[in-house]
Amino acid sequence: MTLRLPNAGIPASDDEWKFMVGLWLRVVSASVFLLFLGPFTILGIDFPYAKCVVAYYGLVALILVNLGYRMIGSVRGFPITDFYAHWAVDLVLITMVMYGLGGCLLPSSITAYILIVITSAVFISRKASYAVATGAAFAYGGSIAAEAAGWIDPAYDLGLPEFSVGMKALVIGGPVFMV
Repeated sequence: MTLRLPNAGIPASDDEWKFMVGLWLRVVSASVFLLFLGPFTILGIDFPYAKCVVAYYGLVALILVNLGYRMIGSVRGFPITDFYAHWAVDLVLITMVMYGLGGCLLPSSITAYILIVITSAVFISRKASYAVATGAAFAYGGSIAAEAAGWIDPAYDLGLPEFSVGMKALVIGGPVFMV
């Protein structure tokens, strides 16, 4: 006979495991990026705090909100359907981070959106990943459209370059299509 302590770090269900891994990946990703970005600001190598404060707030919010999701999940029994609300909030916060770092045309900014799509596909379902991919495409494309329309002004000079129509379609549409 084996003795198993209740909740000794072992998830009670497959849904709880998916829930916890999904949250853990978000906390780790945001924390690692925060630790990567911090030295640039501290050492005065681009990204001065005054210009990218929104990115720092977004990263800290991503960490804290995902820790909050853990508490809410334990109270609610870790329903996987809660992740749709989590993803919506995370997409807003990811967009904040991208804005704070110079806007969505920042090279490789699409990576943050792709990461959330991949985790939704791996841990939940194809249907979930389609919903997240649609939200990510709208968040990314919407940010670019808002910059192009002059509704938001990124702190850095990474605005839309003067490309031909075809090149703009490729540069902007390519990442949206990839998501």
